[in-house]
This record gives sequence, C-alpha cells and structure tokens, in this order.
Amino acid sequence: MKNIKKVFPFIVVLFLIVLIVLGYQFTQRKNKFAPGKIVPVNAQVVLYTSPHSIALDFYHLLRHNPTLLDSIVDTKIDLKEIQKNAKGNGINPLEDIILYQYKDNDEPVIGIILDIFNPEQFYNFISPKGYMLTEYKGGRILQFPNGSTILEQGKKTVLLKYLNPDAKFNEENAQQQFDIIFSSPKRLVDISPNFNEFINAPKHIGMWVSKNNKELTEIGDVFHILNNFGDKAVNLTAKKKNIEINASLELLNQNFFVQTNKKTVKLSTHEIAKLSLTTHPKYAYNIIAQSLPSSLDFIEKYFSGEICLAFIGYRTTPVYTTKVVEKIDSKTFHTVKALDTVEFSPLINVPELMSVAKIVHPNKLIEELKQDTSVIQENNYFKIHHPIFINDFLYLKVTGKHLFIGTCPKFNDILPEFTTFSFCYHVHKSIAKYPPKNAVQKMGLLALPEVPISAINIYYDTITPTSLHLKGDINFTQNKHHSILQLTGEILKYRGLLKGFF
Repeated sequence: MKNIKKVFPFIVVLFLIVLIVLGYQFTQRKNKFAPGKIVPVNAQVVLYTSPHSIALDFYHLLRHNPTLLDSIVDTKIDLKEIQKNAKGNGINPLEDIILYQYKDNDEPVIGIILDIFNPEQFYNFISPKGYMLTEYKGGRILQFPNGSTILEQGKKTVLLKYLNPDAKFNEENAQQQFDIIFSSPKRLVDISPNFNEFINAPKHIGMWVSKNNKELTEIGDVFHILNNFGDKAVNLTAKKKNIEINASLELLNQNFFVQTNKKTVKLSTHEIAKLSLTTHPKYAYNIIAQSLPSSLDFIEKYFSGEICLAFIGYRTTPVYTTKVVEKIDSKTFHTVKALDTVEFSPLINVPELMSVAKIVHPNKLIEELKQDTSVIQENNYFKIHHPIFINDFLYLKVTGKHLFIGTCPKFNDILPEFTTFSFCYHVHKSIAKYPPKNAVQKMGLLALPEVPISAINIYYDTITPTSLHLKGDINFTQNKHHSILQLTGEILKYRGLLKGFF
C-alpha cells in the first residue's frame, strides 16, 4: 500500500502529460472556435484564460526539461480532489475560457463563454435540479432553478448569472442577451481596437477593462490616474522565474506622456506601492488637483510635469466626510434629502498617500504658500484643510525642487523617483501592514491563504499615437518551481469559487 501511495503521484503526472500531449494535438486543429470574437459590445470587463496555451507551453517545458517532473510531484497535488472530480463537468479544459461582466439595468451580470463537449454533464454541474428549455432563433435558452441561464447556438455556449443572488433572468431579457451575443452585426472586437489587439496577443491569462467601467478602475486608482486612459488590457505569460506582463492603455489624449527614460521605480522601506510618470505640467497638476482644495490652484504654474505618487501605509482611525442622504422628516414624515456626516470608508481602512512633484521656482512657491491665509505654516511644512475629509488636513513641504503633498506629514517615508512611466506594488507589505478595522477583518486576515506573490513591477515600453505599451513582471516569494506551475496552482486553488458561485 505504501508503494502504491508513492507511485500514484507519478501516475497522476503521467496522466497529466498524456493529457497535455493530446491537448497539443487537439489545439492544432483548423477552424478552432474563437470565443473572443463573440464577446458582446456591452462587456465592461473581460477575463481571458488560455488553458491550451498553458498546456502547450507546459508540454514543451517538460519535453526539454523532464527533471521538472520532480517539481510537479513536489507541488501539493490534491489527489482526493482529482479522484472526486474524475467524472468531469462537461467543459473542455483545453479551450480558451472567457469571463465577462456587464450591467443589466444597473445589476452586474457575469457571462462565461465556454467550449462544452458533454452538454448534459455540464447542465448537471450547473444544477442537478433540471432546467427549462426554450428554442430560440436556431439556438437554445436554458434556465436553471439557481438563477443561471445558458445560451447556445451551434458549438457556442454562454453561461450567464446575476451577481445579485435575488436577481434572475426572465424569458425577455434572456432573449435580449441571446440577440446581443449571437445576432448583433457588431461585437466588441469590431468597435474596440484595444480589445482586438488584446484577444490576439499571446498570453496565458489576460484582463481587459472598458473605458466605460468606472467601478473597477477606481479600485486601484491612485489620484484617479486611470481616468486619463481609455480601454485597458493586461496580458500575463508564465516564464521561468516570474510571470511576464504586457499591457496596453488607450490614450484619451495623444500628447499626455512625455518620454524621458525607462527607469523602473523601487520601493523604500515605508512604501507599499509607487507610481511615477512624466506628462505636461497642466496634466501633472490635474492628476493631483482632484485631491486638493481649489484654493491651491495657484501651484499649477510651478509644476514641471514629473510626478511620483506613493502609497505609504494605512489610517488607523476612521475618517469622515459629508454626503447627501435620504432622511425621514420628523414633522412631516416625508423622505427628504439632507447633508449628513458619514464614514468615508466603512469597510476598509483608508490608505495614507504621498505625492511628489518636480517644480520650478521653489522659493516663489514658498512665498505664495506663506501669504495664503487658508494655508497654515507649522514647523518646516504647511497644512491646509482636506477638501473631502472632515477635521482633517493635507500636508505640504517644499524641499529643493520637490513639492511633497500627503495625507500625513511623513515626508521622509517616500523616495522621489521620476520616469516616463513606472509602477511597483509590494503585495506582502500591503497585507502585513494592514491594520484590521474590526474583529471580523482580523479573523479574515488570519484565514487568508498565503499569497505567493512578492511584488508587481510595470514600466514604460513604447508609445504610439493611440496607446501606451507597458512591460513588467510578477515575482514570487520563492523560485523553487517554474512560474507556470505556480500560476496553474493558484488557478486550481480557487477553482471551487466558480462552482460555488453558480
């Protein structure tokens, strides 16, 4: 029995290799279904995974370096999970899978474009309780008790579900989506050059975000910098020691960037993330001005165009702002709109941000700051009331030809660096330095699986009249295994989320 247990992992690996080799032959067939070409025009976010590209590279990797079999066996293969899922789910695991998100009357919907080789097995995977079938325009619409809807036309299959568990498709909006996906004369690939480039670029995993999607772009937004770009695409390809990044950002203004150098920024001890870019003075100021009071508009004339933005920590206490809310009038009992004080970020702690701008005529700027009655001079820096946070300040300091502006007076915590475009983010530091907002978050952080990614680096590559092209890499905490194994392992780790959702 012990010998069988020792041999079984190698049998699993052998099975994987056979699958990969067969997959290699399978992916060479002609007239292969291209799911990227049917993504509808209403998609706001697209996540593209290419299992056949991973399998093909995996095959060549093992072919030229068979000793990597030891590394595969050394990775934590869940044998019980493999045995449990041996029957499969009807989905072709070696075809590209596209997940996209759109909105239906402000309700977010997730769509997944799949290649299905065993329909009934797939239907049972979605819901074992059966489904309601409707024939429609040479295709089929299947609606399931759990709220999932499947649209089929020939070999094309699209799975849809609302993010809101209480929302479900009816016959009318299911047919509407069928028409948008299968009958529309134009699809996303036809109207967005950025998306067309994205789906044709070689990659293992990729993500595309529409310029019309405001929610996602603001998640990682540093002073709303991403609002200066249109459609955005990021492609990831696993290499030997890290994952290679290739990104393309559509330029809303062709003259936004000024090319200086290809320097890549590095983080100081206190910095968690940093972005550096060079643009025209007006645009440089506009990036920061969205977080400044209008009374400081005079500093625009001192900007040279080079700015550096850094994330240096988190607030440990709540911050508050004013917001228009609906209240019940105590006298009339009518619903009225009123200004109220609310916590700015009730779910997570607000990050501490610091920006540095290269300036001209620093002495003149200091004099203007001293003469401004809204600016308070304190020690060797200035402060002014925050334009958004109540009873809070912004802090300014002029040192040489650098103007520091931050949410705290920790000016030494940032190392100013300037380049055409460069971004660096330290994942472990971001998690380690986060102060839990409540007991639930504290428990959540303890339960959070260890993220194997150490840092993400992105830097300027080329600029065309319509887009900015970036390169970069995702580095792991350990380089014991080839990154294609680590990437596959991370995907498999969270494979249960999809089944749990649907």
